Amino acid sequence: MSADLVYMDGEFRPANEAVVAWDDRAVLYGLGVFETVRVVGGRAFLADRHLARFKRGATRLDVTPPEFDLARVVASLAERNGVDQRAAKILATRGPEPETATSPGHLFVSVGTAPDPEPTPARAVLLSISEGGLRPIAGVKSLSYLPNYLARYEARAQGAD
Repeated sequence: MSADLVYMDGEFRPANEAVVAWDDRAVLYGLGVFETVRVVGGRAFLADRHLARFKRGATRLDVTPPEFDLARVVASLAERNGVDQRAAKILATRGPEPETATSPGHLFVSVGTAPDPEPTPARAVLLSISEGGLRPIAGVKSLSYLPNYLARYEARAQGAD
């Protein structure tokens, strides 16, 4: 997903200037949440539902994103980036170490290209990777995406879509 401008911590800025410090717990531990929202006609599709799920996951991981108007931010980014029908990504980080730090994390929203849908019918395989280690964060769209990445890597290596 690429975008010319992104929304970071209340400001619109060039994507290459939206950076997170090395000591943010999102970098160190994958401690953060995300949500992907379809953009249709320059507007966030089902914005309220996506924002509610995003906030539930953030609460579960003790990530405190600032209040923001997702629909307004997505519409503005879509217009500024010349995007009509793509995807928006919302991402919030936990903030810097140590755990007792009072500095807030970061909030990002980007609107850009999204991958084309996979062809149907799709080829599927059974994987050796289980979700057993994910139970503490089941239902949370966490930045700790390594098990999902490994599963996709294994599936593609076996010829699955």
